[in-house]
Amino acid sequence: MIKKTLISLLLLSFFSLSVVNAQTTPAESDSMQTNQQRTISVSASGSVFAEPDIATIQLGVDSSNEDIQVAQSNMETTMQSIMTTLQNAGIDEQDIRTVNFSIYQDERRDPEGNIQSRTYHVINSVEVTVRNIPELGSIISQSVAAGANTINNIQFTISNPAELEAQAREVAMQNAKAKAQQLATLADSNLGAVLMINEGGYSFPVASEKMFMADMARSTPISAGQLEVSVNVNVLYALE
Repeated sequence: MIKKTLISLLLLSFFSLSVVNAQTTPAESDSMQTNQQRTISVSASGSVFAEPDIATIQLGVDSSNEDIQVAQSNMETTMQSIMTTLQNAGIDEQDIRTVNFSIYQDERRDPEGNIQSRTYHVINSVEVTVRNIPELGSIISQSVAAGANTINNIQFTISNPAELEAQAREVAMQNAKAKAQQLATLADSNLGAVLMINEGGYSFPVASEKMFMADMARSTPISAGQLEVSVNVNVLYALE
């Protein structure tokens, strides 16, 4: 009996000790809360502007005739004249590529639905890359004088945007830090170190305008304007 009582007392003492050790004291709880990292996350963007140095333009011929052979022959003659004009204007052969060649017919019918006439259209268009933008207006006018009667989708871009992206990225990080600093001050805290950075990509729009059925005898005024390059970042800071 004495032996059984002794064993029971030992087991009770063991379980009591385990429960005491498993409990967290108030001091330990306060220490855990103190050591928990406080952070602040901000999003920001940065932008820079620059003048484009490359332009692309689509131009060509829409030749029409009741005889499809005549329409195609006229198109070929006019297109050859345009190609020669472009090359004489300093456009490299590699900067000229065909983007559209199509043939369709236009039918006119009487009220009864009978065909009165049929006209064939033969269209050939090329995309031209102009690397000297000040010459763009003159190139358009010379092409029109050579017979081009369709001009579409003038687009301006920058040949090497990497340097502009780097500048925009620097501005974005400066804006992120300024925003985080303000929020930290409003929260009666000090801004700590950067813990994480995510770049959300960059925006590099292409400026464009459209021109249709051009008929110009003088140099065409073209304004390239400026392009905006922007970078977005998400930054995680520590709060102290």
